[in-house]
Amino acid sequence: MLSSEFLMDLAKKVYGTLSSLEGTLRPLGGEGEGVPLPGGISVPHVLAGLSPEDGPCFFVKTLTGLMEERGIGDAEMSSKMGWTPEDMAALRADGQCCPLKELVFAFGLALELKRDEMRQLLVSAGHTLSEDEVYDIVLLHCMDRGVFALEDVNEALKCFNLKPIVLRPWRGRPAEGPCPV
Repeated sequence: MLSSEFLMDLAKKVYGTLSSLEGTLRPLGGEGEGVPLPGGISVPHVLAGLSPEDGPCFFVKTLTGLMEERGIGDAEMSSKMGWTPEDMAALRADGQCCPLKELVFAFGLALELKRDEMRQLLVSAGHTLSEDEVYDIVLLHCMDRGVFALEDVNEALKCFNLKPIVLRPWRGRPAEGPCPV
């Protein structure tokens, strides 16, 4: 359970950020998030210096690298995510995986990533980290303060009536169309 001091600091952070943005215009949906460019690569991937020649799934490569840096194998990561080893194997086998931003955040929390590492993981999945979106502000504040337990992060999200992170097994790409990655 989060302390009232933590939640008060979080509220000040969120409202301070939002009040500083008052009257400014910004694009909907983040900076080109998920917008495919010619060659099937998204704007965040280009901004990160990635190209289609880097391989079919930037996310799996980045996730694998971060797991190796921390000495975490597939079995341990599966356990942290509430997945079976088969779910992790399915993610790795999906040559064009397109995880939702929520799932990328869940991996970041499980790995206890720092802000820059989280940004790298999000970009590898075709998402951006926005310091003016309430959801992202809450998650960044939790990470900056060393709060990585999913139940605590979800408690903080619920304080702002935001959707909690729900861990689901990997089922592959969404059926509605091709992945921008």
